[in-house]
Amino acid sequence: MKQILSAILFLLFFISVAFSRQTQKSNSENRTNSSSILEQINLSFDLEGIPRPEDVGFNQQKSKWNLKYELRLSNEKDVRALRLNMYAKCPETNASRFKCISKANKKFDKRIRKNALFVTKGEFQKNFLSSETNRSISIPVKFTPQVINILDKSVQTSDNPYFVLKIKSKVWTKNTAKKKIKYKFAVSFDYPLKLILKDGLFDFYNITVMGATIRIVKEDDGTFFHGIFRN
Repeated sequence: MKQILSAILFLLFFISVAFSRQTQKSNSENRTNSSSILEQINLSFDLEGIPRPEDVGFNQQKSKWNLKYELRLSNEKDVRALRLNMYAKCPETNASRFKCISKANKKFDKRIRKNALFVTKGEFQKNFLSSETNRSISIPVKFTPQVINILDKSVQTSDNPYFVLKIKSKVWTKNTAKKKIKYKFAVSFDYPLKLILKDGLFDFYNITVMGATIRIVKEDDGTFFHGIFRN
């Protein structure tokens, strides 16, 4: 009788342990399935003066930096088709290429604003650029449930969501001859969610940070170069 009772108690203990492990596994899977692949990002913008900030006039009392940004969500197919259509007619080496690209940029931005999903936008201005804190900013952006849902669904499909970040920036400063200078930038950068591999496989890019670095450089001959680079 004792042997039978012991066997029953052992069986009940085994069933209890197995059920507990299964519950833990189920809860773990539910947590994994319920967590989203990307819920927020940081927009990071930096302003650099090379070789030194004072060499490009950032130490001037009235130096300032203004930047507007707008982030939208589209998809790989639409973005690629738009860019191909807008820029295909621009000549490779002709002197009118830059004018053509400028027009294409405006057309592209117009179509994106019309068709892509709005995520966020904003504007900031920093004055007296000799201070390092006035040449760098990080802006947290939490996604809406609609954006998160689009990103999560792409895990099960061939869709590749594309973020498009539009940037307009102006920097006011003075050169070594104390002449006022205004640097203007207008550009949009694409951030695909997925890296498409062979045989339909894919991986995810690390796009928790989006933004740009604006660089103003004083060359050895005293001339100035400026550009904007994706982070």
